[in-house]
Amino acid sequence: MYDEKAAELLPDPGALPDTNHDVTLLNELLSKLPDKQREAIVLFELSGFSIEEIRDLQGGSLSGVKMRLSRGRDQLRLWLEDSSKGSRHKAEGTGGDSINSLGLQSREGEGRK
Repeated sequence: MYDEKAAELLPDPGALPDTNHDVTLLNELLSKLPDKQREAIVLFELSGFSIEEIRDLQGGSLSGVKMRLSRGRDQLRLWLEDSSKGSRHKAEGTGGDSINSLGLQSREGEGRK
């Protein structure tokens, strides 16, 4: 059965190898998050849902959604930092900030209206 969400997360065969690695790593790390945190991150960061829309889907309060996003981002950041320590390039100037290279930055004030 075709799963549109899963298809969106597949690496682009035409993308650079580093990009494919980042997408694969992000998918692996997302799968480790608790269900509600993962769902909030995917809906907000990847699908562009607003915090209000996520609250309507998940239930609870706006502050609850914001907390799930914050905790999920924090956990992903920790895992990415650990991952980059193990696979950091030896050449100077490479390696970068993994969390920013994957586009996971706070945007609580954004979203669809």
